[in-house]
Amino acid sequence: MPEVVGSAPPGSFAVAKAKKPGVKRKMPSVRQTGRKPHKKTDRPSVDISDDDIRIRAYLISQRRLHLSSPGDAITDWFEARRQLLEEAGGSQSQGRRSS
Repeated sequence: MPEVVGSAPPGSFAVAKAKKPGVKRKMPSVRQTGRKPHKKTDRPSVDISDDDIRIRAYLISQRRLHLSSPGDAITDWFEARRQLLEEAGGSQSQGRRSS
């Protein structure tokens, strides 16, 4: 049976081209894309649970509210995640560093 592709109107369908077995697509080189290929080994495997982030985000939000600092729950979550990753040795800060 042909494979339905895309969002065709009811009663009609488009047929996908069949891939040739054994033919691999060549990935563009770094020179063509201007980016380095992603390697899984670049990031350390740090296991931080959502509960850990949630607790830290709560503490950050309480401090922020106490100091009347601007911000919201989303920025508290990202800050909590950044802090926990940094403490775990996987310092993958996203842009800015807090002091």
